[in-house]
Amino acid sequence: MTHIAHGLAEEFPEYKDCLHDLKLSDVRFCQLAESYNYLNKSIQRAEAGLDPLDEGKLSEMLKERVHLKDEIFRKLKIRRTETSD
Repeated sequence: MTHIAHGLAEEFPEYKDCLHDLKLSDVRFCQLAESYNYLNKSIQRAEAGLDPLDEGKLSEMLKERVHLKDEIFRKLKIRRTETSD
């Protein structure tokens, strides 16, 4: 399995400013980002063999990370639209 960093800054480099702004101004976004980062670190540790998990649990965590990433992306797109007007 590959061990690629999936941090929000790496996932959304074109939204760097929006990420920063939303983390400071939107409590819900901040919670989403924190949940994503925590889950991402847990997945990375599992994939590296530091905190082994069974395949079912890891698969569940990977799906949750995608769900969080999608929700974060929606908020980033909305914020970019709001600030570009």
